Amino acid sequence: MYKLLVQQKLFSLGEKFTITDELGNPKYYVQGSVFEIPKNFIIYDMNEQPLAKVERVLNSFFLPRFTLSIHNEVVARINKEFSFLPKYSIEGKDIKINGNFFGMDFEILHNEKKIGSVNKSWFKLADQYAIEIDDSNKELLVLGIVLAIDYVKRLQDGN
Repeated sequence: MYKLLVQQKLFSLGEKFTITDELGNPKYYVQGSVFEIPKNFIIYDMNEQPLAKVERVLNSFFLPRFTLSIHNEVVARINKEFSFLPKYSIEGKDIKINGNFFGMDFEILHNEKKIGSVNKSWFKLADQYAIEIDDSNKELLVLGIVLAIDYVKRLQDGN
């Protein structure tokens, strides 16, 4: 198991941020679209090669939905469910997520086995998340799911 750290800058118009390993070494960077419809986030390696894309599905204003593509192949669809408390479902690959979405503290399961978890650091000027990866083969999958849920949370918080 190892950690990735996601720190998003406040007031970043292009929503560009770097994802580091637990020692602070850059591993990925993410670029969010600014004026593009539908909204998307592209995960790049440090050589600026695109690896994955999280894209909001058009006509999903009330219950946001996203597709997650890794190496140009759609691997999952992330759907916010109609519920009093935040709830998400993932279509594809038998993936489930459980936990506190208000506090960005949840785990991601594949075939009932934990492949990753997220914990938000509080009392920071910018949002910071520690993502624990249990299965390195699922790293981009976990990261894409976290980005989609974080984006929905920020929309609902008015950020």
